[in-house]
Amino acid sequence: LVTIRFNLRGSGQVDKSIDTTVFPLRVFTMGSVDTESRSNIVNWVLFFAYCLACLIFLLAILSDLFTQYNITKALLRPTSQFLVDFLVEEPWNLMDVIILILNFVIIDALVRFMLMESSASVRAGVASWTGDYTFTLQSNLLTEDQFENLKNAGALWRRFCRNASFNGMLLLIRVIKYSGAASRMRMVMLALGKAIMELSMVVSLHLCLTAGFAMMWF
Repeated sequence: LVTIRFNLRGSGQVDKSIDTTVFPLRVFTMGSVDTESRSNIVNWVLFFAYCLACLIFLLAILSDLFTQYNITKALLRPTSQFLVDFLVEEPWNLMDVIILILNFVIIDALVRFMLMESSASVRAGVASWTGDYTFTLQSNLLTEDQFENLKNAGALWRRFCRNASFNGMLLLIRVIKYSGAASRMRMVMLALGKAIMELSMVVSLHLCLTAGFAMMWF
């Protein structure tokens, strides 16, 4: 989808801007390849897993909010301030809320894209413009232009990509919270490795001792 805009300045100069958006109409297809059906199923499974992860994340946020509500109530503070306490006592919670909202905005944009001009019936199932549209090389006086639907699809796809990229950046920043535990995790793994090595040596000595007794008595 190519959008060309012209802007006329006061000096009479005309500025031109070209905005190009490339998007697949069938989101989860992988093109005409041998593994198309298998890849399509895998992509659907990953999409539902993403939706499930968002629901689990929502439940975790609600659980933290309920815990903060009980803490605020136990401290005899106004219960209406538990949201402020939730964001002030742990600044990362604000980013969690933003990420949660972005996740649902991404799902909403993708579902709207997949169900453009959709219809549902018991026999035919779910049909949509993005899922059924095919480009034909022949046209007549009754052929309807699809520019409006293409424009709407491009806007939804641009919204999906923009929010997904911003959400990905926030998730990368969110990992910083656990970077401080990396050094402690390294010490734990080193101690665990030494413990496993010493345990293996003890087991080896025990096996040698058992074999020696067996050879001595038999």
